[in-house]
Amino acid sequence: MFFYKNRRGVLFLDALIGVAVFSIVVSGVIYAMLFSQQGMLKSGDRIRAVFLNQKAVAAVRAVRDDDFENITEGTFGAVLNTSGVWELSGTGVTTSDGYITSVIITEITSDSYNVAATTSWNFGVSSSGSSVLMTEITDWHRVQNIGNWSVASLDGAYIDDDTPLFNSAVALASYAFVTSETSDGGNGLYVFDITDTSTPVHVATALTLGFPGYDILVSGTNLFVVTGDSGSEVRIYDVTTPSSFSSDDLIASINIPGTSKARAIEYYDDTLYVVSQEDTGESEIFTYDVSNLGSITQLDDLNDPGSSFSDIRLQNGYGYLGSSMDTMELRVVDIFDPEDIQFAAGGGYNVPDTPDGTSIATFGDYVLLGRNQGDVTEELHLFDISESPVPPAAPWNSETGDDVNALDADPTATYAFAATTHDSQELIVLNVATFAAGGNPIVETYNTTTGIGRGVTYDILHDRVFLMTNTAFIILEPS
Repeated sequence: MFFYKNRRGVLFLDALIGVAVFSIVVSGVIYAMLFSQQGMLKSGDRIRAVFLNQKAVAAVRAVRDDDFENITEGTFGAVLNTSGVWELSGTGVTTSDGYITSVIITEITSDSYNVAATTSWNFGVSSSGSSVLMTEITDWHRVQNIGNWSVASLDGAYIDDDTPLFNSAVALASYAFVTSETSDGGNGLYVFDITDTSTPVHVATALTLGFPGYDILVSGTNLFVVTGDSGSEVRIYDVTTPSSFSSDDLIASINIPGTSKARAIEYYDDTLYVVSQEDTGESEIFTYDVSNLGSITQLDDLNDPGSSFSDIRLQNGYGYLGSSMDTMELRVVDIFDPEDIQFAAGGGYNVPDTPDGTSIATFGDYVLLGRNQGDVTEELHLFDISESPVPPAAPWNSETGDDVNALDADPTATYAFAATTHDSQELIVLNVATFAAGGNPIVETYNTTTGIGRGVTYDILHDRVFLMTNTAFIILEPS
């Protein structure tokens, strides 16, 4: 009998403990759900604010395009008038769902302004905040002069104590974003203040990508970076405030099929084009709808068995790719419909010898292909695509003496620039007109002791060339 009573008490105690544990578990689950929901709401508020800021900046650009004289200093709201034309009036605009957006315009020079679009919201203590998007607008009617790049000289440089192995760069107003490897002290991604191009200053110094960074581009204030992260090969950041840019500014990421094989990207009309070095049974070319960064969707993919791609550039509705295929080093893809990409009729062009196509530049009626060094052919090939998207005739060729790692050109198609592994001419400057006339296009070379030429970017805003080497981010200027 004693044993029976004791057991009944134990069962009662067990029940109490069970109820207590269950309550704790349920409370934890409810808290986690509420916390997760709150985080999703905050993320949604931020995405909404970024969209409204982008819309406001687009409105300012529309006003600028109509008449640059309509841009003045002050704080405004961007509104559509009764004629459906954007104008700047009042001090802000409040949306039907409670977001307030204003635009602050500050004069930089007589033909350029700084634009800061700010969206704020206040839906209670747990849901309030603000987002700022900054950009620079210029009078695009003003003629941008291209300097004489047949004489190039050092303007400024950042030289690292380690060996970052810098890869690629893109400019946004007074800042440059530069990718790197991480194998020997590199951060993967760097931000430089180039307000004074003779003295690039490394800012946001705490920033580390955590993985190698490869190709990079900017659309508005969204920075797209190709990384070596197998789970998010493309990362998209908000670079509204470059000087304090950090990993917290990550907006979205894309997991590209394959394992850290993505290498190059291009962007056009809310579509992101990605190429990969995958050369087995998986696709190497991908398209993504990035109109809504909160919900990125893959549109299509294309497999090219036996090929690996290291670069892509878009021109007139076609994608031009540097390929490892020995019988077609220049690949051409029809991208008119990003939901149905396919190789153009003819597929591309086979350049003699077998070295891989490594880099592409497109400008005007031309496509420039760079290759690894070969035994029986040159490393630079200029194609005329004015008659057909797939080059109908043999290219003009030029020797660099070593591998070509990267290419770029100025928008006027006057000069092209090549970064090479040559130990005394890491940068080569080409005159496009001379090249297209069949002459020797090389008008200038630049030698650096900071390593091989790994990447090159032309910055139209400053008329400068960025050369990326093993240890340096170098800024060159024309005469």
